[in-house]
Amino acid sequence: MKALLEHAVEATAITANPMQRIKRRKKRTKPRRYLTVAQADALLAAVAPHDLLVLFILRTGARRGEAATVRVGDLDVRRQRVRIQSGIDSDGSDGDTKTGEHRDVPASPDLLARLRQAAAGRPRDAYLMPDPDGNAWTRHKWRPVWNRVRAATGIPDFDTHELRHTAVSWAIHAGANIKTVQAMVGHASAAMTLDVYGHLWDDDLDVVVSRVDEYLAEQRKAEPPHSPPE
Repeated sequence: MKALLEHAVEATAITANPMQRIKRRKKRTKPRRYLTVAQADALLAAVAPHDLLVLFILRTGARRGEAATVRVGDLDVRRQRVRIQSGIDSDGSDGDTKTGEHRDVPASPDLLARLRQAAAGRPRDAYLMPDPDGNAWTRHKWRPVWNRVRAATGIPDFDTHELRHTAVSWAIHAGANIKTVQAMVGHASAAMTLDVYGHLWDDDLDVVVSRVDEYLAEQRKAEPPHSPPE
């Protein structure tokens, strides 16, 4: 409403914006939750035979709509990459990704093996991880499947998007840097990635300190003592 009234001021339809001084209430951010490995394994077992879509999100950080529209031709076995180039619209058709950009995500050996199996003998334009009818998973079709299995996480209100958060947390704790995570999840900038996931790098500060200590100790052993100048 504030923006609409501002447009009316610019069009000289009104002389002033009565909402100019009204401050927008800040939206409360929902605490981000991340699955443990044991919770993820339990969820994957519970969601079978539709577990490949969940595994894909957990290992690549793709959004659910992006994973749903991956096609057989997007799989590059040689490079061990999957092209993310679309998302799913409300009517079930392919649309743009959230940022409108394409990206390649890495496929781990276990995920790659499952994707190769799913792609075997199928046309390049077929959905790689389809619903039982061979179509892309729409939100409407996916919701009842997810509702039946998410209790396996021990978090009854766990959302599919939090699988993406889990993927990022695993990557960061495995040592991924900010630019790698940005490329993986398709954020427009590293600043956005830090805004969303920066606190996870804070969790590794103690690890960084211990690794620096180990590096210094190794270098002191390898380098001869420095002689003071005469």
